[in-house]
Amino acid sequence: MTRSQALLEEVESLPIDERLMLVDKLLRSLHGTGSGNDRKWLAEANKRLRDVKAGRVKTIPGREVLAEARRRLK
Repeated sequence: MTRSQALLEEVESLPIDERLMLVDKLLRSLHGTGSGNDRKWLAEANKRLRDVKAGRVKTIPGREVLAEARRRLK
């Protein structure tokens, strides 16, 4: 097993919010944060995550969203 495979297995075992934080940091290390839009999107994403955790919004499973999108596109 390579180092990156071992790391990926470890990361996949983390809670979703920690994985999202890692994704954000990895992307920033590749692309930087060149605009105010990055900060605005991060604030919005954090707000949405807090809303989900607090039960203020109803989540919809991805397979249901995709099924509805396919139905609408027919």
